[in-house]
Amino acid sequence: MRDGTRLKGVLAGGAAGTVVPPALLDVPLDFDSARHGVALGSGGMFAFDDSLPVPTLLTWLLRFFEAESCGKCTPCREGTREARAAADRLGAAATPDDAARLLWLTRQMNLTSLCGLGQSVALPVESALRHFGDEFAAGRSEGS
Repeated sequence: MRDGTRLKGVLAGGAAGTVVPPALLDVPLDFDSARHGVALGSGGMFAFDDSLPVPTLLTWLLRFFEAESCGKCTPCREGTREARAAADRLGAAATPDDAARLLWLTRQMNLTSLCGLGQSVALPVESALRHFGDEFAAGRSEGS
């Protein structure tokens, strides 16, 4: 970490992984670690410090998913666009329903998308809201 900052969390398992706080970093990464809330995924790790608001991180991830959607199925094509828009609102001027709508939307995508991309969007959203929900309730982030 840079001087004057502290580890805030880790995106474990790549873009379609879990956003976890330092308290979960002692979970061994294997095929069973998802049961404990930490995804092995592609094995990628992205550590971030307290200067990065989690709503901003989530917006970046959802922009990636939106860009990567092939557009073949409606749940992924429209869902990734709507999820990114909801995350943008969560980072700027959230309404009380935005986090709930984002969670519902990504769970529907998980159930109805034709491929793994659309099905995997829910994992970082759910974990970010579970572990860092207070940041989303604030309705503000910087650097997005």
